[in-house]
Amino acid sequence: MRVALAAESFLPRANRVTTAVLHVSRQLQCRGHEVLILAPGPGPTRHHDARVVRIRAVRLPTYAGLPVGLPDPALRRSLEEFRPDLVHLASPVALGAAALRAARQLHLPTVGVFQTDVSGFLRHYGAGATGRVVDRWLGSLHQAMDLTLTPSHAGRVYLEDLGVAPVRRWLPGVAGDRYGSDPGEPTEVGKGVVRTWEVAVRELVDEHYASVVGARTRRVA
Repeated sequence: MRVALAAESFLPRANRVTTAVLHVSRQLQCRGHEVLILAPGPGPTRHHDARVVRIRAVRLPTYAGLPVGLPDPALRRSLEEFRPDLVHLASPVALGAAALRAARQLHLPTVGVFQTDVSGFLRHYGAGATGRVVDRWLGSLHQAMDLTLTPSHAGRVYLEDLGVAPVRRWLPGVAGDRYGSDPGEPTEVGKGVVRTWEVAVRELVDEHYASVVGARTRRVA
């Protein structure tokens, strides 16, 4: 499969979203899938075998200059050139919203990951009054996706209260190649993280996009 990862945050920023995208990209490539990463602001243009397309962004002054992706023709152009079987939206807010719009215009299946409490983030920085607006915005984003994954029960309840469906748990795990008893043999917990992603994606593709993906679907291990 070809998978485009739209990352709300990516290197050189180090945070949970970046870490998750790095692990997903690596594990997909290890299983023979092709990966394209769409990331905001300046930074590396390659990570291992994955090309990284840098999307124009503005820096958020309230949070250590966090780059926030903007609508950019490079998003749609990159998707058209890469021709992904699936667009994976990592913690979509701004760049993710633009990538979702481009994916829908190109009739590409989308999977979103909800792992960031944006409303709580705003409350922490004194902008809690905008929380309901943000909730509605996130709800509308995830409602437009074909599938949403979330690592927590609380996240699933939050999304379902906003009317989002379908929502599936994407259980967190341990990087087995780093923390397993044998560095060369990932633990079942480490393997399970990507296995959960692949099963969820396979179900999505099989049910809704068999005509788009065709025989490639059967290669998802």
